Amino acid sequence: MILTVTLNPGIDKMLIVDNFKLNNDYRVKEVILSAGGKGINVSRVIKLLGGKTLVYTIVGGYAAKFFETELKREKINAKFTYIKKGVTRTNTTIIDVSKKKITRLLEKGPVLLQNDIIKIKQTLTALIQKTKIEYAVLSGTLPQGVDEYFYSDIIDIMNKKNIKVVLDTSGLPLQLAIKNKPYIIKPNLSEAEELLNIKLKNLSELKDAVNFLLKCGIKIVCITCGNKGVIVGVQKELLDKYKSVTTNKKENIFFAQPPEIEIKNNVGSGDAFLGGFIFSLSKKENIESAIKTGVSAGISNTLSYKPGYIDKKNISFFYSKIKVKELCIE
Repeated sequence: MILTVTLNPGIDKMLIVDNFKLNNDYRVKEVILSAGGKGINVSRVIKLLGGKTLVYTIVGGYAAKFFETELKREKINAKFTYIKKGVTRTNTTIIDVSKKKITRLLEKGPVLLQNDIIKIKQTLTALIQKTKIEYAVLSGTLPQGVDEYFYSDIIDIMNKKNIKVVLDTSGLPLQLAIKNKPYIIKPNLSEAEELLNIKLKNLSELKDAVNFLLKCGIKIVCITCGNKGVIVGVQKELLDKYKSVTTNKKENIFFAQPPEIEIKNNVGSGDAFLGGFIFSLSKKENIESAIKTGVSAGISNTLSYKPGYIDKKNISFFYSKIKVKELCIE
């Protein structure tokens, strides 16, 4: 079972328009609504690939019914905590199909009360105790009112249950959580630069950054760089477990770049990568296959206006086009 935890979800509202400019009125060509949030997107991809997943998320106000209905329609198993005050946020994306530009308006979300936070911790603890979880994906920003140590505390609990924790967040919560050594982290390029307080200008510097994070005790480090590719590092003691028979056992850092395509929407592509990557690892596939599946899912997501959505038919086609290279540590 792959558990995903999304503490600050949002209704994803995609508005498709032509020639968008500020201070004008527009007739929207199409409106697409979906149950959003980074962990939910990860679960959606895992489900579409045929994996077993459970969403845990927090909902409030009129949006609660929307999340219940949408996840049920998508046949994604979900466990909810309901907050009494506040409404789950809506994140609006304006996609200008003529100019190929994307504008995002991200709401902060509700402020959680202390009783809400206690209930969340109790529910997560119960899930950890009662459910057989191999991977737990902690994704996205923390809600207002939640202590920045929250992810760190949850990782500590999950580590004691031998759950492989996958962390995809940013800022101080990421910095604090790394000290408790999640199994996998997946910052994007800007998040990695913020974490390390340096600019990563080329592949050599990215490789050094991944190696540094591996030395911090993280088992697998993925840094996604949009259409420029992804760099993945694996602890050397895991090489036999995750190694492809086609690669050199001396190297433990890998790079893959997606083929060039015309994209519709890149929102959720990092989540799609992570969903494909974790799904592949859960099937005991080697690291090369996991990277290729992840990158293929990320590409497939860009062909849809719906965030975190993939077409399984595309995966095998893109998979065959992706080359994974080993990077030597000098």
